[in-house]
Amino acid sequence: MRLVSAFALCLLSGCYAAHDLEGAPTAPPRDGAVSRDAGAPGVRDAGVVDPRPRDSGMVVVDPGDAGPGAPLCGSEVPRPDRSACSERTRECLARCEDSDCDIRCLDRDPACFGCVLQSLVRCVNARGCQGNWDGLTCCAEGASPACQAGARRGDPRACVEECGDALMPFEACFVAKQRECGGEVNDDCGV
Repeated sequence: MRLVSAFALCLLSGCYAAHDLEGAPTAPPRDGAVSRDAGAPGVRDAGVVDPRPRDSGMVVVDPGDAGPGAPLCGSEVPRPDRSACSERTRECLARCEDSDCDIRCLDRDPACFGCVLQSLVRCVNARGCQGNWDGLTCCAEGASPACQAGARRGDPRACVEECGDALMPFEACFVAKQRECGGEVNDDCGV
C-alpha cells in the first residue's frame, strides 16, 4: 500500500532527477525521439493500418494493439508485463520502510517503475478515471511522439508540458482512487 501512495507523489511532482544546481525543477531536454518502443513488453505491436473505408461506422481497435497506428483517444491502458521488475528491485522494496525508499528502489529499475505506473493507471481507470484518461489521450493524439508513446504505455508524465490541462483532472482522480490498487499492482508487477 505504501508503494501505491508513493506513486501519487511521483505523478504529481515527477520522480525523475531533473533539478538544476539552483534547485529549481526543470524538465529533461526533449529531442522528440521516442526513448523506447511505444508498446509494453509482450504486447502485440500495430500492424498495417487498413485504409479501406468501413461501412459499419465505428472501427473497433484491439486494446492490446499499442503500436503507433492505433488511435489513442479513448484507448485503454494494456496490462503491464509482470517480468518487468527484477528480483533485485523486489528485494530492495521488501527492505524499505517508507515511500522514499520505495522510490529510490524503483528509480534504479525503470522497467519496474514503468510496470507499477502502468498498473496503477490501468487500475484507477477501471475504478472511474477512464473518462479523465480519455481527455489526456485525446490531447496526446495531437502531441509529440514522446507524449504519444507515454500515453500508449500508461505513463502520463510524458505529456506534462503538452497536455497539462488535460492531465490535471486525471491526476485528481488518480490520487482519489490509487489506494484501491495495491493488489493489482502486486499481481501485475510482483512487487
